[in-house]
Amino acid sequence: MFRLLLAAATSGLLVCLPAAAQDTPTAPAPGAQPAKEKKICRRLVPTGSMMAKRFCLTETEWAEFNDLNEADARAALSRRNLAASPREREN
Repeated sequence: MFRLLLAAATSGLLVCLPAAAQDTPTAPAPGAQPAKEKKICRRLVPTGSMMAKRFCLTETEWAEFNDLNEADARAALSRRNLAASPREREN
């Protein structure tokens, strides 16, 4: 179970980071300093590796990352449940 969630977390991160990099920044108003969000760093162990990698994202990026991981985990579990119970599908 832990490995499944870890796999979903790392796959979600790989999907999330390129999508976040593609966003076009909006131009700030002249003379206004944009507020910088504080980065929060986490150490994640990718599937198939024993070495943890450090990922630093803002709080909103981590929230999006967590939402994507939860959705991926739910989808994987629902696919597993459907594939594991052929007798229930016959009824």
